[in-house]
Amino acid sequence: MNLGLYAPAQIAAELAGRLRKHRIAQGFTQAELASRIGVSKATVLNLETGKNVSFETVIAVVQVLGLAIQLEDLFVYQPRTIAELEKAAALPLRVRHPKGSSAPNGNPRAGL
Repeated sequence: MNLGLYAPAQIAAELAGRLRKHRIAQGFTQAELASRIGVSKATVLNLETGKNVSFETVIAVVQVLGLAIQLEDLFVYQPRTIAELEKAAALPLRVRHPKGSSAPNGNPRAGL
């Protein structure tokens, strides 16, 4: 299934179904899974039916089911053209000044 061709609700339903299959294959009830991640059984039911749950809940379920390694490549930026690669390489790195340090001109409130 090429998820890029579907509406967000369809993708959510597909992924929810996949997580449900993993849960069942590993012998967890919804109540057991909910207990392991510290949410209600209703939250697990909502997740498995594609209803709105937090991203953190999804990640917690993925971790308990031993699927976290599959998140490694999720949302990794991969330039598709030479122009995108050059643009990404040219982006400046954002650096924060340590707390209590002065801004470059010596005024700690500069730029506020």
